This record gives sequence, C-alpha cells and structure tokens, in this order.
Amino acid sequence: MKHHYLRKALPTDRGRYLKWMGDPVLRESAFGIKTDDPENDRARFEAMLADESCECYVYMDFFMALGEKRILRKEDGSSEVYWSVAEEFRGQGIEDEEAFLTKEERRDAAGKPADEKASGKAGKPVAAVKQRDLRFEALRVFSMLMIIIMHYLQMSGLVTLTPDKDGSAVNLAAWFLESLCLASVNVYVMISGYFSVDMRFSLRKLIRLWCEVFFYSVLIAAICFATGIVSFSDKANLFELQYLLLPIGNNSYWFATAYLLLYFFAPILGAGFRRLNRLQHGFILIGLLCFTCFYKCVFPLAIGPDDFGCGLRWFLTLYVLAAYIRLYGLPFAKSFRSAFVTYVVWAAMLIPYMFLMGPLERGLTILDGRYTLHFPDATKLASDYNSIFVLMASIGLFMMFVNMKKKEGGFFALLAKAAPFTFGVYLIHAHLYLHREEVWEKLYSMSRFGGALRIVHMLLVVLAIFLVCTLLDALRAWLFELTERLMDLCLKIYYAKKELWDYLIAGFLATVVSWFTYYIFAKQILSFMEETVRVLLGNAISWTITVIFAYVINRVFVFHSETSGFKAVGKEFVEFVAARLFSFGLDEGIMFLFVTVLGLDEILVKVLIASIVVIVVNYILSKLWIFRKPKAEKEEEKKA
Repeated sequence: MKHHYLRKALPTDRGRYLKWMGDPVLRESAFGIKTDDPENDRARFEAMLADESCECYVYMDFFMALGEKRILRKEDGSSEVYWSVAEEFRGQGIEDEEAFLTKEERRDAAGKPADEKASGKAGKPVAAVKQRDLRFEALRVFSMLMIIIMHYLQMSGLVTLTPDKDGSAVNLAAWFLESLCLASVNVYVMISGYFSVDMRFSLRKLIRLWCEVFFYSVLIAAICFATGIVSFSDKANLFELQYLLLPIGNNSYWFATAYLLLYFFAPILGAGFRRLNRLQHGFILIGLLCFTCFYKCVFPLAIGPDDFGCGLRWFLTLYVLAAYIRLYGLPFAKSFRSAFVTYVVWAAMLIPYMFLMGPLERGLTILDGRYTLHFPDATKLASDYNSIFVLMASIGLFMMFVNMKKKEGGFFALLAKAAPFTFGVYLIHAHLYLHREEVWEKLYSMSRFGGALRIVHMLLVVLAIFLVCTLLDALRAWLFELTERLMDLCLKIYYAKKELWDYLIAGFLATVVSWFTYYIFAKQILSFMEETVRVLLGNAISWTITVIFAYVINRVFVFHSETSGFKAVGKEFVEFVAARLFSFGLDEGIMFLFVTVLGLDEILVKVLIASIVVIVVNYILSKLWIFRKPKAEKEEEKKA
C-alpha cells in the first residue's frame, strides 16, 4: 500500500527544485525554462514561493521527495496544475498517481478538477500503473507452501538420513518430495530478480521489511515465554537477547538477512542490467555460477567461502540469473513442457547422485588400498540450494510459470491475494523458537501418524500453517497500515510548521546536551571541588557548551542561516549569546516573582510558566533578530 502525500514546498526545498529545474526532461516541459541557468533558477524558485497565486508542493513518500506540483490560480477563479516526477522515480506509475491526487485534492473555485498542463515527461503519454502478474504471485504462494513442506520433512526426521544410508521406500519418497521442494527457496528469490530490471529503491519498503522481521522476532519470543514453549530463565542473557533484538545479521532469520541485504544492491543491479548487452550479462552470470555452483560438480567439497546457498553471494547470483531470463530467455526451456521436464528430471537426479556419492563420503579405497578417496560432505552438498541439481530444478520450475499463459482471474487471483503475506508466513513458522523438532512434535504430533496417514497429515499441517500464518500476517499488515497512516499524518503536521517543530527538536536536543554536560563536569570531572564551586562552575561550563551547540543547530538545522564571513558569523553568534542571556535573566525574574514573591510551587512555575515563556522568547528573538533575512532579500521577494 502506497502512502504518498503532498506537503507545502519550503525554502529548504530549494536544492531539490534546482535539481529538477536542471533536469533536461523537466526543464522545459514542466517548468517552461529553455536555458540551464542555476542563478535564474534560484531566483525563479524564490519567486514561486513568494507568489500568492502559486501553490508549490513536494510529493513525498515517507521522507523521500518523489516530485513536485505547482497550482497556478487565475484571476477568473480557475487554475492550472504543473507537475513533474524526479528522474529516479519515473516509470513506477507515480505519474498517474500524482495526476489523480492533484485532481482530487486540489480543485478550483467552481469545484471542478484543475486542468493538467504539464507532466514532466516531455509530452509523452504517461504509462498506466503496472498490475502484478498473477502467475508470479501464484508462484510465490506455491514456493512458500513447498518451503513449509521441506520444514515438515526436516522436523519429522524423514530426511535425516540420505537415501544411500537408509534406502527404505518411505525415505526415498520423502527425499523425492524434498528434492522437488528444494527449488522453492531459489524460486522465491528469482521472482524478485525477474522484476529487478525495473526496480527502484524505496526507503519505506526497506523500513517496512525490517520492522516486519523485528516485529515477529520479538512478539513470537514473548508469546513463547508466556506460554511456556520456551523457558524464559534459559534465554534471559545477552547472547540470546541479541538474536531476538537484532534478527537481521545474526542468522536468526538467515533468509530474511540475505533478502534485505540483497534489497540494497537491487537498484544498482537493475541499473546495471539495463546497460549490459546479452554477451556481457551472460559472461557475468557464468562467472558467478562457476564461483558459487559449478565447481561442486567437479570437486564435491565445500571450498573457500561457500555459503551453501544460504547467503548474499548466492542470492546475488540468482538475481543476475532471473534478470537474464527476463531479458533474453533460456533456449532449453522455451515451453511449459520442456520447463516441466527440466524441473522433474533434475530434481529426481539428486537421489541417484546421493547413492553414487555415498561411498566417496564414507571413504573409497582405490589402487589396492594405497589411496582413499574421502569427500565427507558429498551427499549433503548435493542438496544445498546452490548445487547444480537444485539450481536446474529451480530454473525449470520458474520457467514453467514464465511460459504459462497470463492469468486474469479464478484460482490464480485467489492465490494472488495471499501472495503479499508469504514473507510473513516464513517469519512466523520459521521463528528461532518455533523451528525446532520438539516444538513441531508438540504442536503437530507428527510421530503418531505413519504410512498413507502421514501424507494426509503432512498436507493438513502444511495448509493449516499457511492459512493461519497468512491470517496472522494480514492482521499485522493492517496494524502496520494504521501505523503508517499515523506516521504520514504526523509528517504532514510536521511539514506544515516545519521551522517551529525543528526549533522544538533543537531545544530538546540542547536540553539533553545541558543535562549530560552538567553531569559530566559537575558530578565527575569537578567532583574534587567544594560543593558550591563545583555546582556553579559545572553549570557555567554546561551552559557555555549548550549555547554553542544550540547556536550551531539553530543556524544549520532550524533557520538555515546563509550568513558567511568571520565578522558576520561572529556578530550573529554574539547576538545569539545576548539573546540567551536575556532569556536567562527573564527566567530568573519569573522564578523570583512567582516563587519568592507569590509563593507558588517552584517546579510548576519552572515547567508551566518559565520554560514556555523562555522557549517563545528565544524563538521570536532568533526568528526576527538573530537569523533574520537581509532586507535586500526581502525586497527582492516582494518585487517578485
């Protein structure tokens, strides 16, 4: 769900507007500027802000500026709308959304939508918002179902022993199902890589993903502690808590960690894919596959930094592969049937390969006992996500859906409704405290069923996990939606009076600096001095540091002073100190009057009267005296 909103353009947006005005695509189509002149652009921006008939807005996504809008009010009561999208956000359907918001939120005096006059696309028609492809949404759901099946097989112990060590019918059937499902993790990543060619970075999405991981990491742990599934006394230490509070980066969720790290690289990869030709792209892909996958076919050993398909290196390889499929296709899987054969054959080949590698894993004596070939992880490496068997099966499964005819409704549309919650399904059922054999046995009683009943039990458990986790994640998404709407509302309120809020934030930070420096000097560094001297000297040092900090943060962050030169800046600083001394004297006078003379409670007077008066006075002095605009600049704005 997108939460884009408009806010009034501020003087601090000058850098953004100058960048947009300098964009060759936007310069003439959206701003009506024929030449690239930064000085004139700066004057034009200031004139637009000062013009009462021109309303300037910035189009926002959280803290990111996506583009701009200007509404020109005419004398006859009608209006014209000019709008543009920043270069890095074009082609994502934002153009249509911007036009819609303009027409719906900004109307002329007659109550009719304002006329759209420019789009920032140099006269080209705006593309419609891309709809999600139901084939890949269904594939995302199927992939997650197969991941749950894999976890069931692992937690039930059916695939603990490889076929060469067991060889029973149940073990062979379980491993064949496991080999079919191993492709699911790769396919889930490849779906994102397939669309990475057009992907743009979204700070909101990144924060949302991190919050989702953190939310489930902490909440599920709390539920496990409360219900007794996990003993709190056994986990009440810093080592265990860091797994819960820092789930990204410590393998608490290995898939989520690699997936989020990959998101940082996705925009760079997408831009690179658009600039490479087929030969260059293919050469890079083969190089990555040799480094991460193909070498295992020759030497069944974990050589070098092998992450077994559970890390960023392999995910990057899958991204490059999926992008290649999107741009150029694959010659051996051009139809649904050929892709299906590729999927099943390569998945089935995993089992005989394990039988073949079994003797090498145990140690094979050759040349009359003089030499022994020993590859201790040969069978295990065959089932890694970056083995050749799993890779080819993944390609086959993925190409089955690529070659499938596009779907527009029915069963696929139903699956697409569950697709946005698949990541949440993974986070819930694969939580660190739930993904354990004893917990699965306690919850699902897997050992009670055997034979054909085990298959029925597995299907029921898998469907139950998926449905329950989907509903839970839908509830989480609703809560996040409310939270994001509240955050957007807060941001609108913040930008409506940005300078005032910035001033209050600066004041809060200055207060923290004051308390901290007083503690450091009065309580620590000067602790050897007599109490009165220690308190007064510590307070004086604290006040000096706080004033310097407050000057810097008010100059840069709040009022954005452009005063330059040693003399001018020195004068500005002296004025700031003088204003603070005046407000300090006013504070002392208020305390004397209301506490000493009138006898009111000193805490109430300090908090409710003195502090508020000092804040207001400091703001007025800073705004109208210390950081005031030069008269020449004000006159230019009035003339404009």
